[in-house]
Amino acid sequence: MPQYEVDVYWNSLNMPAYDAEQQYHKHGTSEQYHSEFKSDLDMERLPSGKFSSNYVMMLLGMVSFNLLRITGKQLLQTGAVPGEKRGQRLRIRTVIQNVMYMAGQFVGHARSFALLVFGGYAWTESFVRLE
Repeated sequence: MPQYEVDVYWNSLNMPAYDAEQQYHKHGTSEQYHSEFKSDLDMERLPSGKFSSNYVMMLLGMVSFNLLRITGKQLLQTGAVPGEKRGQRLRIRTVIQNVMYMAGQFVGHARSFALLVFGGYAWTESFVRLE
């Protein structure tokens, strides 16, 4: 006896069922971004009781979140990210722990400067390929 699986969505939107399903999945992704902003960037409790101070902290958090998201996206585009990455994005925590905490040495010699990183680290190749 064959088995059939059916997904049924009822909505009041003026869009096809496929588009409604895609919107539903995007909602889950936005919840993940919100969770990353709060937990990975440690923005769960703001530092002050003053709105102006908290506003500045949220703006700085927004800038750092966007920069880390762009970095993660560019790392995936290099194709050299270690491990098995099935998703289309890297978590902020992954980018912070593996790339931002990467040890390096800034060297200046003969009016030229270079950033030296350890070649044996798994994330070095993807970091070096960044544009």
